[in-house]
Amino acid sequence: MGFTNKAQYLTALLRMLPFGLLALYYGIQGLAVKTKVDSLHKVSGEIIYSGTKSIYSKQSNRQKEAFVIQINDNYYDTTECHTFVTVDRDKLQVLEGIKGDYITVWCDPEIDNLIEQVEYKNQLIVEYTGHKFLYLFFVLLGGLYTVVTLLYLIKYPEHLFKGKRGKN
Repeated sequence: MGFTNKAQYLTALLRMLPFGLLALYYGIQGLAVKTKVDSLHKVSGEIIYSGTKSIYSKQSNRQKEAFVIQINDNYYDTTECHTFVTVDRDKLQVLEGIKGDYITVWCDPEIDNLIEQVEYKNQLIVEYTGHKFLYLFFVLLGGLYTVVTLLYLIKYPEHLFKGKRGKN
């Protein structure tokens, strides 16, 4: 029983506690940083192309169906933004095949110009969420892991050290 208890205590101390703290930290950082549309790249201009096509995704390392919007934001500069998210693709079907109209798109340049928000004819078609649910999940998971692990570590120190609590 002694070896199993020591292994269990060390696992909680060296694996579960760091995992909980890292998840908590990542969630708090994500909620603090990715909350404003201002941090995204804003592209406004005339629609050159809008529709579904197959493009290469670096994240999944394969070709995927995406909704793509090509925008002429100057006379010489063309920007292509896309989204793989099914919900956003369904909302953007309204724009399929439209050319020449004015549009404003907010893209994330760190993720290959992934569409985060779209405004067309002064109406938000896709609204920026900032991935708050993902970061909130990490905060809750990290907090739960950290609290449960700390309770275990405080309640059962005798699993690592021989003898009962309170005895010398």
